[in-house]
Amino acid sequence: MVALLSWSVVLYQFGDGLQILFVNALRGIADVKYMAYCAFACHFGLALPIGYVCGFIFDWGAIGIWCGFPIKPDNVRRIALEAVR
Repeated sequence: MVALLSWSVVLYQFGDGLQILFVNALRGIADVKYMAYCAFACHFGLALPIGYVCGFIFDWGAIGIWCGFPIKPDNVRRIALEAVR
């Protein structure tokens, strides 16, 4: 079980690290409201529904719930990258 869940955590850490990088870049140019709205939308609008669908509707259990977590920082990173450009 741990070996299966660890892949999701590895993907999450990669995206989360890049998200922190871009959040701090936006903080440097004093544009934090945009990032807060994007993070809220990705956390509750993407990760939570994807985790619910994969975990309970597709009946994947804990692995399905963790499938939503890597989606969140990756999408926030993409949105932040557009703002930094």
